[in-house]
Formats: sequence, structure tokens, C-alpha cells
Amino acid sequence: EMLRTLPSLPLRCRALSRSFSELAAPQEAIAKADEIISRTSRLFIDNQYVEAEAGRLPVLSPRDGKPFASIAHASAGDVDRAVQSARRCFDNDGWPQQDVKARAEILKRIAESLRKPEVSDALCVIESRDCGK
Repeated sequence: EMLRTLPSLPLRCRALSRSFSELAAPQEAIAKADEIISRTSRLFIDNQYVEAEAGRLPVLSPRDGKPFASIAHASAGDVDRAVQSARRCFDNDGWPQQDVKARAEILKRIAESLRKPEVSDALCVIESRDCGK
């Protein structure tokens, strides 16, 4: 059931991205997009967002070549810490021991949160910026 419903977000996003330029997007979607970019443009290691050792890289809009965001520039040390953290979480949090139904339920809740209009619209704004539309 879940796999059958997952394509609905990309289809919605493709349709919305055609109309979600900076000029046409609802102000709430633009504000939410800016908040998501601000919150998630760092590395996520040990269950928290952290700055990268190597600093940041600009994300340029293909439309005008101007930066619309910056992202973490992970160093080899950052990657090593992230991999070690992921290994600890995988080994200790019980995910591999959960049955398939429990894991599927978690993934369904994630998919539901991505389908919320305020989230999917914001993701469409981000994608539109990144593609230069």
C-alpha cells in the first residue's frame, strides 16, 4: 500500500514547481522553505545539526547564478563521525530488530509528514529554486 501511494508527492511537486517561482509561490511556502533551508543546511551527526569542519558551500540558482542557500562542506573527519554515529545508532537503537510492520509504520508516518501541504509546498519551492524555475 505504501509503495503505491509514494509517487503522489513527486507528481504533486512537479505540477506545483511549474507554478512555484519566487513570484508565484504562496508567501507561507516561501517562508517555510527558508526555515527548512536554515534548519537543515548543517550536517546531522549524533542526532543534532552541527557545522562542518570545512565550512560552507554556496548553492547557486541556475536562473540567475546567485546563491540562494549555503550547505555544509563535509570534511573526511565529518564523514567519519557521521558513519560512526550511524553505525552506533543502527547497532543500538533496535531498528534491525523491529519487525517489518513496525518499520513500515515509521516509514508511512514519514511519508505522511512529507505529504502535508505546508511541507510539500515548501519542498517544491526549494526544488524550484534549485532547478532555476
